[in-house]
Amino acid sequence: MIIIFRFTLGLAVGSASTIVPAYLAEIATGNLRGSLVVLMELVIVSGQLLAYIVNAIIAITLGHDPHVWRYILAIAAIPAILLFFGMLINKESPRWLVAKGKTSEALDVLRLTHESEAKAIAELNDIQDLLAEQSIQQNLSFKDFTEPWMKKVLLIGIGVAILQQTTGVNTIMFYGSQILTKSGFSTDAALIGNIGNGIISVIGTLFGFTLVRRLTRRKMLTIGLIGILFANTCIGTISNIMAGSPNLPYFVLSLTITFLFFQQTFVSPVTWVYMSEIFPLRMRGTALGIAVFFLWGSNFCIQLLFPILMNTFGLSNTFYIFSSIGILSLLFTKFIMPETKGLSIEDIERKFRHDYK
Repeated sequence: MIIIFRFTLGLAVGSASTIVPAYLAEIATGNLRGSLVVLMELVIVSGQLLAYIVNAIIAITLGHDPHVWRYILAIAAIPAILLFFGMLINKESPRWLVAKGKTSEALDVLRLTHESEAKAIAELNDIQDLLAEQSIQQNLSFKDFTEPWMKKVLLIGIGVAILQQTTGVNTIMFYGSQILTKSGFSTDAALIGNIGNGIISVIGTLFGFTLVRRLTRRKMLTIGLIGILFANTCIGTISNIMAGSPNLPYFVLSLTITFLFFQQTFVSPVTWVYMSEIFPLRMRGTALGIAVFFLWGSNFCIQLLFPILMNTFGLSNTFYIFSSIGILSLLFTKFIMPETKGLSIEDIERKFRHDYK
């Protein structure tokens, strides 16, 4: 039963991962798009921190109760209920409304998100102009993805999605307590220490919320990947040198916190912003869905393989593997990933059509 409903939950999370960043990118103005999508990441890591705190409290205070896991799962239904009612009062994306011929409704939404009537009308006109350019291709098919420019953009989006997961972030988010236990902490100490990972994720995302408006997409990703490469290499080295030392778990905890700071400040925010803005309007839902599929597919593979790698190669060599992947990610960012900061969604599409035709 758990497997069946965990699969159902996976469908819900996968759908939200596709819909939410696309929706935020379409409803936000160009200067706020990055910050708004990063806000999504902030809410995610805040929820994870809350989950760590609640899980630690329940596990420590009610650990003797054989039904403790049921309480943990039941509490997770509360934010789902809040999200359901919140979506009932939300506005539709103005770009979706224009595509459906509901121009007046789209303008009403744009008035809410723009500083003046003139700017709202200007963006409405820009949306209509782009849709007019695409009017002869209204029926989307997978044949559209064979166009050279769209194929390149889709592959870049998939590459960024895979890159975000192969840093090893979710090994720490999901297996953080096991990593700390493996390094020498007791189970209760590891649960409490894992709260530190959640706290730094929230703090890092708050920094990312500010930096995404100041730094270019590529610079943010490069800084984050260099920091992660440093943390992964240090975890691998220190776990090898200090094996058996009572101080090892504290060093590992400090390095996982360092890792998450760079991940949540630089890598994760820019990943969701970038994927939400690079795909053309007509194909955004489908293309973003494909990219997110590869993101969660990579996540699944890493979660599946991480315990096997830990048992087979040990903590040290496992993180060396992530370091090697990090070098490839830096090369991808430098030589393949194009810059999109400062461009409207419509201008990004025109840029890609021109550059990759």
